[in-house]
Amino acid sequence: MCREQRLARHLLQGALVHLRALSDPALVISLRARDADALAALYDRHGPCLFALASCILREHPACAAEAEDVVATVFAEAWEYPDRLAIEGTSARTWLTFRVRDGALARRSALSPRPSPTPAPAAPAAIGGPAVRLAYFDGLSVTQIGAQWRTGSAAAARALAEDMRALLSHLAEADDAETGKRDT
Repeated sequence: MCREQRLARHLLQGALVHLRALSDPALVISLRARDADALAALYDRHGPCLFALASCILREHPACAAEAEDVVATVFAEAWEYPDRLAIEGTSARTWLTFRVRDGALARRSALSPRPSPTPAPAAPAAIGGPAVRLAYFDGLSVTQIGAQWRTGSAAAARALAEDMRALLSHLAEADDAETGKRDT
């Protein structure tokens, strides 16, 4: 490798390190200017979590990993093609990417294997617990569909979903506090 190539490589690595240190809004601004390195930095930052989300949604498909990779790649291609969509007022790039991956994975799952008829659920509303979030988020069911599947009605399903969301928020806050404590020490 000649001296010029080493220098160019060093400068490129320095630029990527600099971009990775930028906030998502700053990366979106760079992405609007058609900076491919900004897209790479967004992918490095959010790609693994988005892949995990798509894999979880597509977990029952035999080619889960390949399908999940395709969903994530499609979403990042959309971010490249339409960077203005990443900065919709009031949302972050991470939120937009997460919802696009979720929607894409649910659509892909639906296209790959039609949904079987709902299985009977526990009869007692007290049995409605943590699964409400999983059914709503990962399976894409509406509150009405959850209530019908559980045979409890949509009001009971909505209450269970709200309770599950509060518990999830509390758990995430505790995990964030624990992680912040690790960084401070």
